Amino acid sequence: MSCLLRFFSHAFLIVCLLPALGFGQGAPQFDGKWTLIPEKSSEIGLYRTLSLEIQQKGTIVILTQKWGTSRSFEERLTLETGGKSNRVPVTNRVFPTNVFMGLSEPVGDSRQIIALWEENGSVLKLEERSHIRASQGKTPVLAVHVYELSGDKLTYTIKRSTRKTGPPIRYVLKRAGTKHAYFMKLEDNWKIDGLLPEQAFLLSLQGVANLGAPRVYFIYPENWAFTYTPSVFDFYKEKKDFTFRQLRTAEQALNSLKQHVRGYVVWDKSVRTSLIVAFTAAGLEKAVVVSEDLIPMVEKVGLKPIEDFRGKFAGQTDAQIYAWAYNHYWKRCNKELIIWMGGEHGKVMKPGVADWGIYNKAFFNDLSTRESDTEEYALARRL
Repeated sequence: MSCLLRFFSHAFLIVCLLPALGFGQGAPQFDGKWTLIPEKSSEIGLYRTLSLEIQQKGTIVILTQKWGTSRSFEERLTLETGGKSNRVPVTNRVFPTNVFMGLSEPVGDSRQIIALWEENGSVLKLEERSHIRASQGKTPVLAVHVYELSGDKLTYTIKRSTRKTGPPIRYVLKRAGTKHAYFMKLEDNWKIDGLLPEQAFLLSLQGVANLGAPRVYFIYPENWAFTYTPSVFDFYKEKKDFTFRQLRTAEQALNSLKQHVRGYVVWDKSVRTSLIVAFTAAGLEKAVVVSEDLIPMVEKVGLKPIEDFRGKFAGQTDAQIYAWAYNHYWKRCNKELIIWMGGEHGKVMKPGVADWGIYNKAFFNDLSTRESDTEEYALARRL
């Protein structure tokens, strides 16, 4: 009987201790690198951004915080969790959350930090006791740092005993390397002898680069027919947690996305229709379209020519050019859609759907669908 009681006593003790033992470790989802979602976070003076890396080793948590990018402040904390007080020497005066407040950390002092796992390991709480140096001298401060997992995001909040009013300090982070893309603002110039060659190149780059993942987004000019591009951009940031880096030149865009491009197709600026055919070839070959003057830029990053239409279609009608394109490309093109490049004519082209057509390996054309244009109409019906 005594052995049986002893067995149940030990079992009861183990069950009671299990929740307490769980406090020593956090959820494995904490581990890894995290980057800031600026639109959902408090403003960070000077540094503007924040990244975290969290590692767990038993009851030890290693927390690396980096404020800023090129100009930055980084701190690495190795903390024993479970209620033990960790002494952390102050080796840098920087007060990173707001460097413009006239506050500094007293170098030579130390901070006492207690690290606790809460809510079954989904919350890491740091209770930090330290001093802050201001114009009035040193002031004791209690700061509570809370890192909380919520789905695929991490929320970091700071509460200080010295902060009695104002909005909470709150940073929302996502997994590093996820939902990050580039964006660029396109110019309102679509003339062949103006910026069309560069704009067409960018649209082809977008179509190729976005294969497999959303990597680059364009905001069109205010008077463009697609008036919603700024609103969609805000939607991706505010609702879908995308972060964006701005590209300002075609060369910068190419250098950032060149790994997704196989080669280039040259179109002839003296034959407008050659650009439309080049879009078809670009989609099939994962290539960008360039005019002659852009060849040095693409060859600089190692791209090789796939097609060269300079002089190829000189003196030909659109019907003849598209008949050639049909014979060479139609079999490989997507039969679920076709791109008709209508709208502008002459020395202007606004190929706003070119990226989508390239992405889908569509056949491009601007054939007439008037019965009186017999040759073009016949090919259009065939398509």
